[in-house]
Amino acid sequence: PVIISTSSGVSGVNNVFVSDSCAYLAGRQLYIFDVSNPYSPSLISSTDFGSSFEDVFVSGNYAYMTDTYTMKIIDVSDTSNPVLTGTYNAVPQYAEIVQVIGNYAFTKYQTVDIVDISDPSTPFRSASYNTTDNNGDIYVNNSHIFLADGYSGRFKILSYSLPTFFVISPNGGEGWGLGTAQQISWTSTGSIAYVK
Repeated sequence: PVIISTSSGVSGVNNVFVSDSCAYLAGRQLYIFDVSNPYSPSLISSTDFGSSFEDVFVSGNYAYMTDTYTMKIIDVSDTSNPVLTGTYNAVPQYAEIVQVIGNYAFTKYQTVDIVDISDPSTPFRSASYNTTDNNGDIYVNNSHIFLADGYSGRFKILSYSLPTFFVISPNGGEGWGLGTAQQISWTSTGSIAYVK
């Protein structure tokens, strides 16, 4: 590998995530660089959210950032003006590593927390697993969590399933009059806090 560019003006940077033509850096601030020309990256914004960030994962219009005690969800649809949308409080545990699949964020420190982010303004813990260790990384796919369990010297694979929600009634074809009250029924598995 050969260094083709170096950028200054960032502080305490711990991790980086690249999405499209932008690099998102987790440090004492959220730094966003335009890296469409890797020979000449340019700083788009640096925003202080009152945290020193450990990790960052970008999915869609949001950056998910951990600062040991919380995971912050930041709207980055306008990369020049990131806006804090919601905060997940991991206390009494911690949150340093983050990965996102669909409507769920997976955070890791002494526990692996599965966080429902379907409403970015009100994330909540859906499930958790105590790792017995506070170091290491995770990789998540649609059915398994691959866990490097830090100083314990263990590699663990966890099987998990996400909550499901099925509407039983109505099931299509009903002729409901305007302003009438009707019953809606459903079945679900796991922890589902909001039905809209």
